[in-house]
Amino acid sequence: KRSAEAPQHEPRPHMDDNKGTTLKFRASNYPTYFVRHQNNGEVWAAESDGSESFGLDSTWRVVPGLANPEGISFESANKPGHYIRHEDGLLFLHESNGTDRFICDATFQRRAGLSGTGESFESENKPGLFIRHQDARLRVSGDDGSDLFKNDASWLRDEVAAPNVAAAEESDQAATEQAAREAAEKAQQERKQAEQAAREAAEREQAEAAERERVEKEQAEAVEREKVEKEQAEAAERERVEKEQAEAEARAQAEREQAELLAKEQAEQAAREQAEREQAEKEVETRAQEEREREEQAAREQAEREQAEQAAREQAEREEAERKQAEQAAQEQAEREHAAKEAAEKAAQEQAEREQAEQIEREKAKQAAKEHADKEAAEQAAREQTEQAAKEAAEQAEREQVERAAREATEQAERERIEQAARDQAAKEQAEAEAERERAEREQAEQAAREAAIKEEEEEAARAAREAEEAAREAERLQTEAQAKDVEAASNVQPPVQDPVLMKFRSSNYPSYFIRHQKGEGWVSESDGSDLFRQDSTWRVVPGLANPAGVSFESVNYPQHYLRHEDGLIHLHQSNGSDRFLCDATFQRRAGLSGTGESFESENKPGLFIRHQDARLRVSGDDGSDLFKNDASWLSEAADGGVSVGEDAERAQREQAAREEHLRAEREEQERVQREEAERRHREQEEQERARLQAEQQRQVEAEREQAEEERVQREQADAAREQQEREAKDREDKERMEREHHERVRAKHERQEADRRRAEAELQERQERERVEKERAEKAHAEAEAQRMQREAQEQARAEAEAKERATKERADREKQERDSALAKQVSDASKVTPAPTRDDHTTIPVRENQPLLDKKEEKKGG
Repeated sequence: KRSAEAPQHEPRPHMDDNKGTTLKFRASNYPTYFVRHQNNGEVWAAESDGSESFGLDSTWRVVPGLANPEGISFESANKPGHYIRHEDGLLFLHESNGTDRFICDATFQRRAGLSGTGESFESENKPGLFIRHQDARLRVSGDDGSDLFKNDASWLRDEVAAPNVAAAEESDQAATEQAAREAAEKAQQERKQAEQAAREAAEREQAEAAERERVEKEQAEAVEREKVEKEQAEAAERERVEKEQAEAEARAQAEREQAELLAKEQAEQAAREQAEREQAEKEVETRAQEEREREEQAAREQAEREQAEQAAREQAEREEAERKQAEQAAQEQAEREHAAKEAAEKAAQEQAEREQAEQIEREKAKQAAKEHADKEAAEQAAREQTEQAAKEAAEQAEREQVERAAREATEQAERERIEQAARDQAAKEQAEAEAERERAEREQAEQAAREAAIKEEEEEAARAAREAEEAAREAERLQTEAQAKDVEAASNVQPPVQDPVLMKFRSSNYPSYFIRHQKGEGWVSESDGSDLFRQDSTWRVVPGLANPAGVSFESVNYPQHYLRHEDGLIHLHQSNGSDRFLCDATFQRRAGLSGTGESFESENKPGLFIRHQDARLRVSGDDGSDLFKNDASWLSEAADGGVSVGEDAERAQREQAAREEHLRAEREEQERVQREEAERRHREQEEQERARLQAEQQRQVEAEREQAEEERVQREQADAAREQQEREAKDREDKERMEREHHERVRAKHERQEADRRRAEAELQERQERERVEKERAEKAHAEAEAQRMQREAQEQARAEAEAKERATKERADREKQERDSALAKQVSDASKVTPAPTRDDHTTIPVRENQPLLDKKEEKKGG
């Protein structure tokens, strides 16, 4: 059964067309390398050397699969019954033993070529493993998705005629028998020649000379053949070496070209990176220049506002001086008139003062009653607000907005009170001057009464302030308890945002500081009133990119750019659609950790909240400190500057509080003078502290920017070093692979040379053996011929001796004959003295009667 995890490949159509045919298989990425088996049973991808043995070793009969007829098996053409099978991840040529293990290991399924060309072969019993070549060795491996694997596992097929091994063997046997017959006939011929030489004594020496010349000629021919064969082998070896050198040079050239191409690509990549860095630096410089221009513009506007305020103050001071001069003149005139009427009006004044004191007492009583009524109204409003908050327990977002509205109302009332105090400052100063003149004119009794009245007013104001604070604390306590119950019931989960809302977010502990983006980073900055700041600090609150139950913050002036956390810091990045970005840009709304506003918890890093630290936005874990809770709590506003929820009610509350504050300010005019002076000093201290904080923030920003730049440079250097290491590792791998291939080729070459050497040695031994047999045969024939020659010489010597004896006997008989003839001639000479015999010249005849018997005897001897 196929594994569910193994990749499924479509079967190659019409794969059964070549079953039962004889094929060769070539690597698709090395077309000159064929699948072949070696004598040790290993299966390799080797380059053809053109020999007949290589052709037989690389020829296969494709038969139906031994374990599955739908698959195929590879049977060796020159070793019938031997099949390719996988064992321990490698391919071998083994003889079939009929076991289930063998027939499954030797069965493969044909698939379409993984590289898009040719075909691939998947193991029957190990699905997902394909036949591939690696370092010239054939093995089965899993698809790792790389192009190298797909090319190594794709094969091209060449159909060839099936080699007739039996006919080749019969041909070899017939050739061997023919050679044996020829050798036998040759030996027989030699024997016949030896016999003929023996029989033909007269031609013996000539036959021996011809035999020696023939033997020498054969030896010379054999030496010549060996020399020619040696030269041919050396020429073939030289050609093979030159071919390998040419291939090595071609590969080296290809490697050099590839290295040059790689170097060119690296140079282009470096140039592109340099251009990108320069572009980024230009953008950074442009942004910095824009930022500096905005800061300079803000500084110029601030200077212009200060100049305008200074001019207004100077104009007010001049008008005040002129008014005081006029008042002084009027006062002097009034004093002169008053001096005339003083005696008459003193009694009336005393009566008026008594009535005024009574009136003040009545007003104080009325004020106390009114404050008591206001207190009850405030308590009633607090109770109603608490009841309203309890009714709205299921709506966490509205409760938080109500809380934020209450805090904003308080802050707005405080700001309006401060503004009203600033507006009334001139009037108060004037009233203070008049009161000062009146106090100088009044008697000590009047001064004491006024001081007593002021003291009573201070005590009453302090008491009223304490009561108001206690009421506010009680309302806040009730609200906090209700909020805690609601938070516990709702498990700090805010309802998902259904529609995008344009919002602004202020820090709860620095209300004048808003969340804004600057150069792709998240900051908290104080508003400078510019359009750029308004756009940078306005956010479109959308459902969470990774979880609709959460929220994501999209920039208004940079659409598709969201706040996301990275390395603990908040950045403004464009969405790339990746899971990591979507999770980094999603936050869960929680109740404000400080008890006010709301907090935002990371979606993919629970426990980390958005907070500000040194004016930089980041995500951090709650360390339990109040500083963290305040830094991680935010007040939200609608983008138009209004309060997001409960606007009408909160505006009414703020107006009521403003009216009450205004009445209280009028009643406590003298107390407010001192308080405003203290607040003025406090504001100056706050401004100094804010300036110091801004300077420190700027320094921190510059330091963080430099640190970020250094980190970026370090990351780029690390990336470059890593890429360099990867390239070096790849180069090493390529070099090792090439060395392995070279070693394999050298080893294969050595094996071929060794096989050629063994074959040459075998042929040389066989040739030497034939020469030895022929030599022994020739020596035997020579010995026989020599024996026959010696025998003939002995016979000839014996015959010569017999002839010598015969000649000696004949000579002795001739000498005896001559002696007899001499004796006879002497006798005849003696006889001729009696009868002269005729000479031949005279043509005379010797008398027959006397000498005839001796002449007849002489003729007989001559004839004999």
